[in-house]
Amino acid sequence: EIVLCRSPVMPVLSEDSADLLPGSGYYNLQSMTSQSSGALQARTLGLPKLQRCLRTLSLSMFLLTFSLLALVHLAARCDDCPMQRQYFGGIWPRNGGVEEWLWTALHRLGTRNLLNALKALAPPYREVFFAAASAGDGQHKLSLTIDDAVARYWPTNLSHVEALLDLLDDQRVTATLFVIANNATLSEEGRLVLKRAASRGHEIGNHGLQDARMDTMSEDEFLTAINDWEQTIMSILGQWPSKSDFWKWFRPPKGLMSSAMAKVLKERGYTVSLPDIWGDDSAFIDAGFQTRVLANAPCDGSVLLMHVPDSSWGTQILDVLPAALPALRKQGFEFVGLTQLHARSMAVTGTWRLLISAAITMNVLFLIILCLALGIVCPLFCIRSLRRRAPPSMTDEAGLELSSDIRRKDMMH
Repeated sequence: EIVLCRSPVMPVLSEDSADLLPGSGYYNLQSMTSQSSGALQARTLGLPKLQRCLRTLSLSMFLLTFSLLALVHLAARCDDCPMQRQYFGGIWPRNGGVEEWLWTALHRLGTRNLLNALKALAPPYREVFFAAASAGDGQHKLSLTIDDAVARYWPTNLSHVEALLDLLDDQRVTATLFVIANNATLSEEGRLVLKRAASRGHEIGNHGLQDARMDTMSEDEFLTAINDWEQTIMSILGQWPSKSDFWKWFRPPKGLMSSAMAKVLKERGYTVSLPDIWGDDSAFIDAGFQTRVLANAPCDGSVLLMHVPDSSWGTQILDVLPAALPALRKQGFEFVGLTQLHARSMAVTGTWRLLISAAITMNVLFLIILCLALGIVCPLFCIRSLRRRAPPSMTDEAGLELSSDIRRKDMMH
């Protein structure tokens, strides 16, 4: 059945329109209505697709999140982490801030999981020692390392560094000091501080000639810097390492390594150390948060990092350690030097542990990709689909949505 209409209020089509009945002034209203409904239907075709896309992404994110939490819990058991077995532990930020949220997320995932992936993917870091593998003997050991000793700049007041050494003596903690061979260390006060630290049994590590990145140096430039540092320290201590059974430790400034550095350090018999527990105390000052990180995040074999008291980031280490060290001891941790910590776990096979770290890293990457897809790719795809399926339209006086090829005929007709 064909519905015909010839009314001056009805918008009519051009003579070449498919809706014009040949040889007449009449138009197929049924065909015009089907065009209108088709345009409306095209606009809604993207909605089910969007819903399916969102459901798929949400389900995938749920499964990945569940598996990630299970893997993190498994890794915490492998690493013998007393506090990490508790959901969120006591690291959760209280004062807010981007830095606290970032470091909370990293420590909840387990920084050593991501660092193991870094060792596998970045060749300069393959020989770097992060956390020591858990020996599985029921003993919880960790090492405290202090960077930028004896001070970053000169002149400065070294009385706070003296107070730090007093604190370590009172707490009966053996630490590893990574020393910068600068004017502060060569000063009379700096020499006394360094000698006192070595005489107390603290290990002394190489931290370069200044607090500046060394990964841009050539092999010859880096080798010269290493030799200069050794000569400076041996002129103060007489020998280095200060004990025959201590390893030669190096910590790259800013944590940045290069292939040239890795080659020279291996040839010179150095062992490179980077921490797995750090609250970024050199970037922002929050003694409460730093204390919670150090007291709650460590596992068996963890390497803790803080910086010497300095005018740049203040003396918060003198507030953090008196609270964090006793809390760690209550959990059964014992403080040892870096050499003793890593020598204890040299024979430990970590193949399964590396596989867990790889699985956690892949989960994190997939979650990031899904979040990007959920927030950007899916909506853009649906919008593009709508624009491709729905042609431009117009509406007449009666409220009907008509396709764009409909034109009004001259009212005189």
